[in-house]
Amino acid sequence: MTDSWTGSPGDDPRSRGVRKAIGVGSLVGILIAGAVLLFASGKVGPAKQVDGFVPLGSDFGTSSFQTGQAFLQDWQSGNLKAAANITDDPSAALAALTQYQSGLKLSGLTVFPGQVNSVGYMTFSVQAQAGAPAAPWSYGSGLAIYQGTTAQDNHWFVKWSPTVLFSTLAAGQKFALGTIPATATTVTDSGGTPLTPANAPSLANVISALEKTAPVSSGSTPGQEVQITDASGKVVANVTKISDPLNVNAVKTTISLPVQAAAEHAVKEHANSSMVVIQPSTGNILAIANNDGNGLDTALLGGVAPGSTFKIITSAMLINNGTLSSIDENVPCPPTLVADGQTLHNSEGESGDSTFENDFAQSCNNAFSSFYNKTTGPDLASAATQYFGFNTAWNIGLNQPTVYGHVPTSSGALLAEQLVGQGNVTANPLAMASVAATIATGSFKQPILVPGTTQVSATPLSGSTDSQMKTLMRSVITTGTLGGVFGGEAGVYGKTGTAEVQGQLPNSWTVAYKDDFSVCALAIAGNFGASAAGPETKSLLDAIDP
Repeated sequence: MTDSWTGSPGDDPRSRGVRKAIGVGSLVGILIAGAVLLFASGKVGPAKQVDGFVPLGSDFGTSSFQTGQAFLQDWQSGNLKAAANITDDPSAALAALTQYQSGLKLSGLTVFPGQVNSVGYMTFSVQAQAGAPAAPWSYGSGLAIYQGTTAQDNHWFVKWSPTVLFSTLAAGQKFALGTIPATATTVTDSGGTPLTPANAPSLANVISALEKTAPVSSGSTPGQEVQITDASGKVVANVTKISDPLNVNAVKTTISLPVQAAAEHAVKEHANSSMVVIQPSTGNILAIANNDGNGLDTALLGGVAPGSTFKIITSAMLINNGTLSSIDENVPCPPTLVADGQTLHNSEGESGDSTFENDFAQSCNNAFSSFYNKTTGPDLASAATQYFGFNTAWNIGLNQPTVYGHVPTSSGALLAEQLVGQGNVTANPLAMASVAATIATGSFKQPILVPGTTQVSATPLSGSTDSQMKTLMRSVITTGTLGGVFGGEAGVYGKTGTAEVQGQLPNSWTVAYKDDFSVCALAIAGNFGASAAGPETKSLLDAIDP
């Protein structure tokens, strides 16, 4: 039988629980003389007494066909509950039919019934419009049909099994759509100049990734394939390709080759250094540089304590929620601080009785840790998320959403450590360059590497909070820890970080912004922030914004 029908979701001409068959054409070659009717009345085990279907056929073959046809028509028309009720396991059938529709992003379905053999097995073919954009998928399957358990029972059923939907689908498995990446021939900087491992060695991995998987924002379209997954979502089978990817000639990035060259040069000043430069007004990533003999991409993938550069976030929280009435407020800097029985020391033995602004400029840890019992872990984590985009996955254009800065909720001594960027706070140069960029403009712009990439948003800082943060970061350049590096240079705002690591020299951090450039430098085991990362940052800014 090769008849098909059309219908629309919700169109069910048979609205009663027990349905009568619609008219069907003649059956061809469905009965085999002398065959044992395995699914005929009385030949199967006990069946659930559910709605089933009441055919009008006068013989086994006709009744089987009408039952199978009714199921297929309901499935095609989108009447999934009605289709499920024709089976002997409506709950399982409805769940599977619904998942088939959602998992494949089904936009159209046509089912062609085939013949029914002598034991009540009907073959059929499926033409599905799956995916987005929709693409055709055609295949064949089959289903078994049987009459109820007594000779007087005129209810007929489709024997439910996942194989009705597809011949190899097993219990607990689901359909999914996989993507086939589009590729690119070339990756360029923002001006169209090709980027290569020769002119941008730190970008070798990024270039390779973009060539292998060209982002949609570059004009590419990924191909699609039907997959089968297990209950956990793990792919157990790639069934078939339904559409080819649309590749592109070039992927243009936000990288500025002159800025990239300056960053590559700057990180050579110290081993195990990395750097990211961002344009604060847009979030565009202008440069990513690494100087690591092991080929690690610490600039993007590192996850280490940011040290005192994190005090930017801590200060913004204290000002914004009113815990700190003013940056002129007197906040002592004790040489030691006991927090929940743990004694905390300042990294360079600082101490004194001064304003919060001076504590920030000189980077006194205990002045900040002293707020551990005046604020909460949720306050800190919330501020980092709400205003700076931490704890949120960013897709920078590599189609790999990643959390680049993480601040978990803590309390007690651990919170005291978090307030100074230690404990279990983690970040990398990308995340911290973005923190400085947020102060530069007063509003978080998620960093992106490919123009057109969707950026997550955050709440802008209040004008008062941002103004005070600018004052704090300027004081670091004029009278604070970067005074000896920048000599009070006009227009520069910054913060150092000395992140302690047990058993080795501290990691050296510096963030700074000037005009529409924000930079973060990190030198693993580089000691104090002003020792290694500070000079690298100045080298970069001198080269691109003298």
